[in-house]
Amino acid sequence: MRGIAFFVMFSVLAIASTPIRAQITEIVNQRGTKVKVCAYRSDDKSLIRPRECWVLGKNQKVRWNRGEDRFDLDIRIFEPGAFELPICFKQEIPHSYRITVAPRETKACVVGYQRAAVPVKQRVQGEKILVNRAGDDFWYPATILGVTENGYRVLLANGFLVEASAEHLLDDDIVAESRVFVNWKKQGRWYRGSVLSRKGIG
Repeated sequence: MRGIAFFVMFSVLAIASTPIRAQITEIVNQRGTKVKVCAYRSDDKSLIRPRECWVLGKNQKVRWNRGEDRFDLDIRIFEPGAFELPICFKQEIPHSYRITVAPRETKACVVGYQRAAVPVKQRVQGEKILVNRAGDDFWYPATILGVTENGYRVLLANGFLVEASAEHLLDDDIVAESRVFVNWKKQGRWYRGSVLSRKGIG
């Protein structure tokens, strides 16, 4: 019981600390039907054990927190169900910011987008977001304070004010039961976990 209590406390504190995320890859299903998406390391050609799998409905998306992983990906798409019939297979997608399961009528089955190719989103004052700096793999919780000539003025959870361009901002969708990687005071090792609660704006 004592060990469980420690783990709960560790999880809450780790989630509330910064950085809150490492490499984030967004996977979007635009095929028009429900699919199962499995991601594998490109350097593991056995295709026996995927890194992660998701069942995504029409236009559904998921954000995959990959911790500090930087490997290229092989993506396999299946029809969800008892037999999981394969639909298509895309090899060696480079380190990508977003992976899209393409519409059925297109030639491409899966497309990977680097950060610069992803349309940016207009933000509003008071919006809770995650902010990233150029050359920094980590994402930090923050709040939009206003628009500047070159982007947005944001308040980090630790109280610092920074200016960031739109392509370095993400929706902050961390809620109770979100699956995440957590890091304890930047010790270098990341652990799988689930959000139990959040404190303040962090």
